Amino acid sequence: MKQADYALRLYSYFLSRERGGSVLTAPDTEDAWKVLVEETRKALRLRHRSYNTEKTYLAWLRHFRGFAGDKLPQDLNGEDLQAFLTHLAVEKRVSASTQNQAFNAILFRLRHALGKEMEEAIHAVKARYRRRLPVVLTAQEVERIFEQMSGLHRLMVMLIYGCGLRLSECLQLRIKDLDLEQDLVIVRSGKGGEDRRTMLLERLARGTTRGRSH
Repeated sequence: MKQADYALRLYSYFLSRERGGSVLTAPDTEDAWKVLVEETRKALRLRHRSYNTEKTYLAWLRHFRGFAGDKLPQDLNGEDLQAFLTHLAVEKRVSASTQNQAFNAILFRLRHALGKEMEEAIHAVKARYRRRLPVVLTAQEVERIFEQMSGLHRLMVMLIYGCGLRLSECLQLRIKDLDLEQDLVIVRSGKGGEDRRTMLLERLARGTTRGRSH
């Protein structure tokens, strides 16, 4: 039954794409989408979403705008979102996590701006999850990588590895965020816009002290 349902959704998707064709975009449509993008930016900032989330959501909204053609934002419905998500899975062959990211980005805007629930999108052709075992380096392999680096870049990589930081979090670190007395790193505005504390290993504490002197 699942295979039959999947095949029917694929057939429906390609049929709708063949009938759609391509149409030139009217100026008022372009303006309406620009307004929607700016309203989305304001809504994200009002909810204190991170800059990375803002960038991602706006990028997906622009992708959806290109897919929607000459449709005004207020004329969109769940079938449009379903077709776009199916397009990502079938033609673009995106991963399941990427498809889900697109869904959340577009749903956020259409739900909050237009008050629309996109129930039909739930039935879009789903991108397949690919389970892969992670590559885990041994302590010796990590040490050999460190040996090939020097200076500030070495310290940054050691902080990311030893403190569990994201690259963006490491780039935003300031001297005031290092508590060398308690061996702590204060990560400000991390995932979800929240601050957190993480342990600073003694070896890294010595490295940050030397880094301050240069």
